[in-house]
Amino acid sequence: MPTATTTGAASAREASEAELKDSSLRIPIEQLVALASTGTVTVVDVRDEDSFVAGHIPAAIWIPLSSVERGVEQLRALGKPVVTYCS
Repeated sequence: MPTATTTGAASAREASEAELKDSSLRIPIEQLVALASTGTVTVVDVRDEDSFVAGHIPAAIWIPLSSVERGVEQLRALGKPVVTYCS
């Protein structure tokens, strides 16, 4: 089952390998779509631009993985939990 990883916008550090494997930080894709449709989270697609253009979760914003750290202040200003997803 595809999942998305939730992260706090306030955290600009790299996730440790243990955190990436932490199942409590993962949600099913259906839950992600539901949260995105209600506007209760900011959904960030970190895939490459071609993948984003080819199709993405409605309301997702595109911030390439290599730029996420630079986008933390922008995400923090939105005042919502952040959910990132990739392929």
